[in-house]
Amino acid sequence: MEKKYELIKDDTDIVEGHTLYRIRALKDFGCVKADDFGGYIEKEENLSHEGTCWIFDNAMVYDKAVIKEDAQVSLNAQVYGQAIMSGQSMATDHAKVYDFAEVRGDALIHYRAEVYGYSLVEDNAAIGGNSKVYGHA
Repeated sequence: MEKKYELIKDDTDIVEGHTLYRIRALKDFGCVKADDFGGYIEKEENLSHEGTCWIFDNAMVYDKAVIKEDAQVSLNAQVYGQAIMSGQSMATDHAKVYDFAEVRGDALIHYRAEVYGYSLVEDNAAIGGNSKVYGHA
């Protein structure tokens, strides 16, 4: 498998005791061009090298969270814990996806919304406006 990004070891941020590294694209894919800088991840397991998934801006993904397939995280959103984002899902604009939450399909989590616990948001759902989806929802 050819890597699509690298960790920039001298551009870090620390969040809740986790050291996060900015990413830089190594090749063109989706709307990302080689040498574009992305957001922050703790380790390569957080962001798949397959598909067009990407973390933009100052968004952060850490702990055991996974971004895969064509999912996107942007605009200061955070994904952490053991959360999974897949399909063409998106977390943006200060949204948070954490604990064991899963966001998939074309779901959109935005504008400070939070999805956590064992929640599942999928298909064409849109969660925003400071909303919270939690528990086993």
